[in-house]
Amino acid sequence: QTAAIAQSVIPEQAQALTFTERDLASPIYQRLRREFDAVSGSLGMGGVYTVARRDGAYLFGPESFGAGTPLASQPGTPYREPPPALERAFASGRPQLTPLYTDEFGTAMSAYVPVVQPLTGEVLLVVGSDLHIPRWRDERARAAAAVLGFTGGVLLLLVAGGIVLCRRPPLSAASPGWQRHAEAVWCATVLLVLTAAIAWRLHYAESHIRRATFRAMAQQQTLAVARELWGIRSSLAGLSRSFRSSRDVSRREFAEYASRFLTDYAIQAALWLPAVPPGAVAALEAEAATDGIEGYRVWQGDPAATPAAAAGREVYYPLHYIEPFAPHALAAGFDHGSEPTRARALQTTLDTGLMSGSDPVSLFAMTNRPPGFFVYQKTTSQTQTGAVAFAVNLDAVVRVPMNRVVALPGEFLIADLYQIEPGREPIFLTSTDAAHARAGAPGDLHTEAGGIGMTLPIFAFGQTYAAVMHASRGWLAAYPMRHGLHAALGGLILAAALTLLVGFLSQRRFHLEQEVSARTDELRIAHDKLTGI
Repeated sequence: QTAAIAQSVIPEQAQALTFTERDLASPIYQRLRREFDAVSGSLGMGGVYTVARRDGAYLFGPESFGAGTPLASQPGTPYREPPPALERAFASGRPQLTPLYTDEFGTAMSAYVPVVQPLTGEVLLVVGSDLHIPRWRDERARAAAAVLGFTGGVLLLLVAGGIVLCRRPPLSAASPGWQRHAEAVWCATVLLVLTAAIAWRLHYAESHIRRATFRAMAQQQTLAVARELWGIRSSLAGLSRSFRSSRDVSRREFAEYASRFLTDYAIQAALWLPAVPPGAVAALEAEAATDGIEGYRVWQGDPAATPAAAAGREVYYPLHYIEPFAPHALAAGFDHGSEPTRARALQTTLDTGLMSGSDPVSLFAMTNRPPGFFVYQKTTSQTQTGAVAFAVNLDAVVRVPMNRVVALPGEFLIADLYQIEPGREPIFLTSTDAAHARAGAPGDLHTEAGGIGMTLPIFAFGQTYAAVMHASRGWLAAYPMRHGLHAALGGLILAAALTLLVGFLSQRRFHLEQEVSARTDELRIAHDKLTGI
């Protein structure tokens, strides 16, 4: 999870942080802090924070800890007692794990993952997260209890069996059955306990190998989804640059620029939303008519009802250019500032200049109105001001990249995508599993299928997403758990064979003792008769 967080931090934005109190007013600092808070709270992490090195000192930056909490630090606060692993992370540029250590904040175990400038290899900052210590101690205690329980059980059986055999009275034909078969019962009990211990140990080891295999595949497939989102971010940044480098972008030029990015199946449409004051609406509508867009007007409301003329705002942001046009003609002229979900994301990019994604909405311009979201980026040309945007299909964001990295059917995992925010319930977005998609949100972020699951965070467009990966039926069938079962069957067969052997030998000894005792009695009787004569 820490590695996934570090991969989502944009190096250019990390470079913009000063790690001083000036960062408190930075939109980048505020965005990272909100994303860390969402991840820490929703995924049950002990805390997420960043550390930079300035003039040999380690300074704290954006973090998930709320103001006033014991672990909270203002940006620029020195980290006075860092563990050695933090220095190794900066020196090597590689992730590091710490043993249990103590610093000025208390006792912790931490993971450190560097964020590296890709061109120079410089470590810009290190993302750290703390392990939930009580949970870690509980897991260690349960593992130790299982080992001690098996060991203690075997020793107890050995001691108890020895005491019973030592105190057992001499056997006779009148002895109860449990005394005559005590050795066999003792042997069977000890062997069954040993079989259970060996089977459990093999099952435990195989489970760890299986989980490690699952985690590797889950990380690979989650990274594919993340790269799809980051690719959309890069494409929108490229579209924005085409405006900034132009004097005036015409409808034809926009279509040429946008066509470069529409090969991505997740991007349904590219949009240009100019900032239009109410007095300039008529001129914009006339321009669209000149471009051959019949019936174009700036409107708001529900397209399924009767759309109304845009009104009530100081500036409108109508959908003026759209590519491809034909499948999305219904949305032409729609004011994105009139609908609350779109307007919040649009206003965020206008206020901060950072790319901003909306909450999930219905892409009403398309025939089946699929679920999706919009990504906005404030931009300007020499004569135009507004925002460029992409309409993104949620299903394609997950399904298409996972299909690219999966080679065999048994390697395909179930991926549920959520949007998470501090203080809100997770929003279920989409799933690669049809049953999950029909049911909506299938439980929570920690739901596991077949005892195996993994949740990894993704930061994109100012939103925090969680990819919840589950083992599919095909994957469970491809990676069955058999070693423990095979060991148990083999142990039962061996235990049965040895128990029968011990029982046969003890019964043979018992019968020999009975024959010797009978012969002894006969000789004693014969001796007594001879003595009487």
